[in-house]
Amino acid sequence: MGLIQTESPYFHPQPTAPKPFESSLGKFPADPTFEDCTADNCKVSWALSITESRNVHIVGAGLYSWFFNNYDQGCIEKMSCQTRLVNIDMSSTSLYIYNLFTVGTQEMISMKTGTSIMAKDNQMLMEKSPWTSIIAAFVKSAPSRAFISGIGL
Repeated sequence: MGLIQTESPYFHPQPTAPKPFESSLGKFPADPTFEDCTADNCKVSWALSITESRNVHIVGAGLYSWFFNNYDQGCIEKMSCQTRLVNIDMSSTSLYIYNLFTVGTQEMISMKTGTSIMAKDNQMLMEKSPWTSIIAAFVKSAPSRAFISGIGL
């Protein structure tokens, strides 16, 4: 995939996920249940979910969450519009994500049984909004191995 871009639904958290699709849960393998979510900004759409996959290459991704609760943008600077944007399961291997840009999220990449990549650790300081978080490379070569290279600005 090259230069992928998505924005979370502007109306979240109403309704919270997985509504209105609860009747379809379990019909597709690895559908998120959001059982581990305690906050409303966690029960929202994923920008990208990689499940039981291998040899995935993403070159350039802009994944954004601009609003939370009645179109309020105060969450952008706090990186709290959404808890997570990218889900990667631990069984996936040979994943390569280059130049990942996120806005408004706490976790840039979430791994259910691994260490999440936090937006605050990769924030690019700018004079005004949007406060973008950037990683140059994320490589997951084996089920228990991942490598990240930050921008360091």
